[in-house]
Amino acid sequence: MDTKEIVIDDDVMDELKEVAIEKGRSLEDTIDRYIYFITQGHKKLTVDTLPDLASLRGKYKVPADFNLKDALSEELHKKYR
Repeated sequence: MDTKEIVIDDDVMDELKEVAIEKGRSLEDTIDRYIYFITQGHKKLTVDTLPDLASLRGKYKVPADFNLKDALSEELHKKYR
């Protein structure tokens, strides 16, 4: 496998380092996960394809009448009032 060098802006690298520290991961792992996420964007993403989401499975119960679309709309409305 050939390796290629990529150049990342210093400000972006600083942000990546902060995210890695917050998540308790290495910088390399953080970048790998991000690249995995964006390269899988053309495929149907499921809980099984996203390890972080898979770990949350079964941790939260919602009411039977819960409407995700309405909840997201309401939260966005609160955020951008």
